[in-house]
Formats: sequence, C-alpha cells, structure tokens
Amino acid sequence: MRPEVIGLADYFSTYHGTITNPLDFSDAQPLRCNYPEAAPPDPGDYLTVTDTTPDPDHGEVTYFLTSVTSPTGETRMGRKVEAGVLSGRDPTALPDCVP
Repeated sequence: MRPEVIGLADYFSTYHGTITNPLDFSDAQPLRCNYPEAAPPDPGDYLTVTDTTPDPDHGEVTYFLTSVTSPTGETRMGRKVEAGVLSGRDPTALPDCVP
C-alpha cells in the first residue's frame, strides 16, 4: 500500500464499526494497532488482519478502515470527494489505537 502523498509506510492500524453513520469515524473500534511490529513494510508487502469482530445483527453492516502512518508521523485514512474535489479523510476523527 502506498497512500497518496506518503512515500513510505511505517505502520498501519485497522478499525471497524457499524455503518449507521459512516461519516462519523469517532465511533470506530481498534481491531489491530501499529502493525507490522517487527519492521516497516516494503512496497508490495501483503499484510493481513484477523477479523475478530462479532457477526453484525440482522440488517447491520460492519466496515473496516485501515490508516497508514509514515516515518514522519503523518497519518492518512482513505479518501473522500466533496464538491467534486478528492482529498484525504481527517485521521483525527479516529480514536486512539493502542496496541
């Protein structure tokens, strides 16, 4: 994964939540934090996260979101389009991910 405007990834954090209000990521729950632990990934590496979330109730949908942090500490989490302009989502909406 090579997020736009970030040359290298230092680590990733993956979150999950229920799509009741998908634009409010402050309700996201950490699934796995700051991985890989041993060393930053190389471009082209495949990283996996085990889904330990409970099955959603009937009619609910679970989303997964992975943020990436660069060696400089800059974090990105996906993209959005507003008024036809593509930009990154604000990572400060995510709760702290503590390993």
